[in-house]
Amino acid sequence: MLKSIKIPIAASVTVSLNNLAREKAKTEQVHNFAAGDPAIACHPSIMMRAKETLDLSYHMYPPVKGLPELRKLLVDWYNEDYRAHFEIEDSLVTCGGKMALSLSLQALLRPCDEVLILSPYWVSYPDIVRLFKGVPKIVKTTAEKNWKVTVEDLKGALTVRTKVLIINSANNPTGALYTKEELKSILQFAKENQIVVISDEVYSEIVFDEHRFVSCSSFEEFKDHVIIIQSCSKNFGMTGWRVGFALAPKEFISVLAVLQSQSLTSAPLICQKAAIGALEKRKEVSGLIQEEIRKRRDLFLLEFNKRFGVTLQAPISSMYLFVSLQDLGIDSLDSVWFCQELLKKGNVSCVPGMAFGQEGYVRFAFSESEKNIKAGIEALQKACKIIRTS
Repeated sequence: MLKSIKIPIAASVTVSLNNLAREKAKTEQVHNFAAGDPAIACHPSIMMRAKETLDLSYHMYPPVKGLPELRKLLVDWYNEDYRAHFEIEDSLVTCGGKMALSLSLQALLRPCDEVLILSPYWVSYPDIVRLFKGVPKIVKTTAEKNWKVTVEDLKGALTVRTKVLIINSANNPTGALYTKEELKSILQFAKENQIVVISDEVYSEIVFDEHRFVSCSSFEEFKDHVIIIQSCSKNFGMTGWRVGFALAPKEFISVLAVLQSQSLTSAPLICQKAAIGALEKRKEVSGLIQEEIRKRRDLFLLEFNKRFGVTLQAPISSMYLFVSLQDLGIDSLDSVWFCQELLKKGNVSCVPGMAFGQEGYVRFAFSESEKNIKAGIEALQKACKIIRTS
């Protein structure tokens, strides 16, 4: 009986490829550009808080909504840095940003509700929507428009079943960053059409070159229509700690807390304490992460452009380069085939654009160490030559 059980979603492509790369790395050297996992040591403030927790005589269940101290630090971060107007009751601590997103969609969706997803999108959006019986409605963007959507694009996708719009700025995989004016027009459109906006802001602190991140929470007039998804993973280099957040009107947060109480109960105590260490020193911690990722971005571009004879523009946010197969000298548009060949023939791992809703592209994470980036791009160049001639 159990052998016949099926589910309507697939495993995360980035996680699957990262696992394949790790498995192969047990016996061979693999250059892993698949997972955006900052190879940066945790800040001492994070580790100090975690070690203090280990010294406690016993560890009780944390509150379902999260430790009050952590929630206060989260709200202060948003109110002070992003001009939001949150209170502590507008916040929830979860096991990673993915759980905050899942809880939100679980609460919002009913069968056949449509969710507008902007392509290229983070790989998990469509499947999480399907998991809760929603219908992903993909809205395409283009490189010529800097991978950003307009209100006119959204109007063309709108139907009577449209319930939610997911926007991801700073963006994974393209690094696109929406301006204040662009966000305001999108939020106005959503309010006029009674659409809830889920704003995935997990790369908010990883923004480069004098560009400025703007949060959807900074528009108080749209507060009743916006859910913010946030995380410690990328902004503070804490991927393995699995601490994320939801910020929304307190009535909706209470709904999410009920769902969380019947599923994971709460994020682990030691992880929440570590997150307190990050947010207590948020400007220092995120500043160190941002600067290190910027250096790796610049190195990746320098090496890539030199070896492939192109002039790719530097992404202005996140930790990824979204590259066309044409820029790699590959005639095919089949990104899955290319990634399989790349891992097989060159021991280089990256993610196919198809997983992000954009065929003909692949995503490279420049989150590895500088030494690994140099070696990886050299291996990438050699592998592409082999693929082109095979």
